[in-house]
Amino acid sequence: MAPAEVTDLADLMRRSTFVTVHARATPETERLISRQLIDLMPEGGVLVNCARGSLVDYDAVCDALDAGKLFGAAFDVFPREPIPADSRLLTTPNIVMTPHLAGASKQTAFNAASIVASEVARFLQGQPLAHCANPDVLARLH
Repeated sequence: MAPAEVTDLADLMRRSTFVTVHARATPETERLISRQLIDLMPEGGVLVNCARGSLVDYDAVCDALDAGKLFGAAFDVFPREPIPADSRLLTTPNIVMTPHLAGASKQTAFNAASIVASEVARFLQGQPLAHCANPDVLARLH
């Protein structure tokens, strides 16, 4: 097995037949996987995105699939959810889609339920919440 090496994204795309995307959604990563990078992939490549919908240029993926540049793509996340009825993702060949459940293990569901139960108990007891995503809304409730 070859040793790991540091490279840039363009070089990685040129050298990778299978690319899986696992990055955070930030302003800097919006459409990280662009048409230009997809064009660098070897003929017959496969692109998988299980991270965030904003990371990939989905029209570029559909174009690459229609042209035969990519063999396939798989997505667990989308630019808009739910997917609009007129989305190209529903008619472009060789796309496998799952309903945004890549992280949905039994342990994840158990952890989520435990967090929710703890937050409800905190709220009912008048304690500050540990995982409040929108504190301004919560402040208006009091």
